[in-house]
Amino acid sequence: MRALRIEFVPASPARAWHMAGLRTRLALLAAVALLAAAAVAAGLALRELAAAAQARGALEAAAAARTPRPAPAAELPADEAAAVAAAVDRLNLPWRDVFDAIEQATPDSVALLALEPDARHGAVRLVAEAGSTEDMLRYVERLKQQPFLADVFLTKHAVDERDTNLPLRFQVEARWRAVP
Repeated sequence: MRALRIEFVPASPARAWHMAGLRTRLALLAAVALLAAAAVAAGLALRELAAAAQARGALEAAAAARTPRPAPAAELPADEAAAVAAAVDRLNLPWRDVFDAIEQATPDSVALLALEPDARHGAVRLVAEAGSTEDMLRYVERLKQQPFLADVFLTKHAVDERDTNLPLRFQVEARWRAVP
């Protein structure tokens, strides 16, 4: 049979310490020392982390102070907005197609004096001179045959009496078609 251990003293930490063997006491002391070292290391790490966060905040503030802030967008007055829209329309004018179409239709018997595009309406006004009415009408018909031009109309014509050759000065208006 085994020996029974009977204790009449109530259990307490001091009694448990006294009853523990040497190995148990050393292990317990080592565990407490490790916990204390871990607590000190954690405290140091938290201080370093706080210092790094503070330094980062200072750097971000300095960078923000050096970075120029964009000026708030100002609303354009209506007349300036219209002027900007007109400039954009003029820049988007299909100049190459307009010139190519008019150049292909213009014969040597017609002198092109002015070319005035109207980007807002997608139209162009031509001022030209021809030696005869037949040359003028042939030129208008050639313009009508251009695939890029539409709604070609002779709007005005008159004989230029200031010139000794008496050329026929005329105006033609046309619209350009959208390029696919």
